[in-house]
Amino acid sequence: MDEHERTVRAARQVDLRIGFYIHFLLFLVVCAGLLVVNLLTTPEVWWAQWPFLGWGIGVLGHALCAFGSGPNFISQWRLRKIRELTHPEATATSRRSGIAVKTIGMLLLGILIGSGGLGGYMYTLLQDAREKTRNVEASRDALDKSFRAQEARLKQLSTEKTALETTVKETKDQLGQVHSSKQAAEQALQKARNELAESQSAREAAERALAEAKKGASQ
Repeated sequence: MDEHERTVRAARQVDLRIGFYIHFLLFLVVCAGLLVVNLLTTPEVWWAQWPFLGWGIGVLGHALCAFGSGPNFISQWRLRKIRELTHPEATATSRRSGIAVKTIGMLLLGILIGSGGLGGYMYTLLQDAREKTRNVEASRDALDKSFRAQEARLKQLSTEKTALETTVKETKDQLGQVHSSKQAAEQALQKARNELAESQSAREAAERALAEAKKGASQ
């Protein structure tokens, strides 16, 4: 490889890395904007992670092309095709190694995409579980609050019941005292009536005795 070819390849690598820097900066700016939009519009539902995940895979691929060991994938493909056309006898071994590299790369990409999808799915399930947990905790707090209010009301009613029973007992005691006073008054009235009847009988006897005395005096 002469100096001109090395310079051309280095220039292509530098251009590719500059392109990656621009791509990565645009990725950060757009993802930050989507995150702000998500927080301001629908903070209860998170969706900004999906563009970040999908675009992040593309950024990762771009980084592998820009910073991977050796030339980028496009340059490798171009060089391989040039070698196949100029040296057809040496393409069999390189073709087998290329197939192995492609297979490993596809497997790694599939694992990466599958892991990202599974992680997003698990994240969604986790978010749903957290939301359900928050709802259950809110319902539990509401029930606890209602239970405490009912318990306080029950204590208040119990206190009012005790006060009412005390009042009823005092009223019964007062009613018993009034009934006893009524019976004593009735007994005193009956005694007075009896004494009045005796007095009247004694008066009548005295009047009769007086009348007999006057009658005897006139004879």
